[in-house]
Amino acid sequence: TSYLVIMLVSYFLTSVILSQMDPATIQAFVETQDISLITDTVLPIALVCAAIVIVITVFFLFRYRLAFFLLSDFPKIPGSQVLRCSSRMMRGNMKQFLRLDLRFWWYYAAQVLIGLIPSVGVIANLSGTSLPIDSNLMFLISGILHTVLLCALDYSVKNRMIYTYAAAYDRLLQVKSEQLFQMQQSYNAPKM
Repeated sequence: TSYLVIMLVSYFLTSVILSQMDPATIQAFVETQDISLITDTVLPIALVCAAIVIVITVFFLFRYRLAFFLLSDFPKIPGSQVLRCSSRMMRGNMKQFLRLDLRFWWYYAAQVLIGLIPSVGVIANLSGTSLPIDSNLMFLISGILHTVLLCALDYSVKNRMIYTYAAAYDRLLQVKSEQLFQMQQSYNAPKM
């Protein structure tokens, strides 16, 4: 559901951006591909839109953050119940998980920077810079570099992050264990 919300908000915000632009400016941009024609209008609106999308995404991701761990511990519980339980467990605990995310800020920053690598050719074309190699070769090299760096980052850090989040989940589970035990017993009971 969070991806659907992101798509809807992005669609709405894109329509807001386009409605604020002069049609002659849009036509000139399409004809000339000069990015400076739309930067003055689009950049402030795009930054506000990005901030709104990030806030909405973080809210939904944090709300259902524990669903994977709950489903691993209690596989017989239906998915909808796991999502509700995750939402209940995260009430009052989002700040704790936000602190964990901030502890790994460099990992998320590295993912963003690595994610920009395939865009090098596009950024060069938009800025008017010509690259000394063919664009197809640049696309291939940047794609391979992106994949290798992302795999190296995940291999070196991802397990440590998962263990850290799992330890936080275990501490939270000890506090909320009575509620979860009752929930599991209701699904393990024989059906009549």
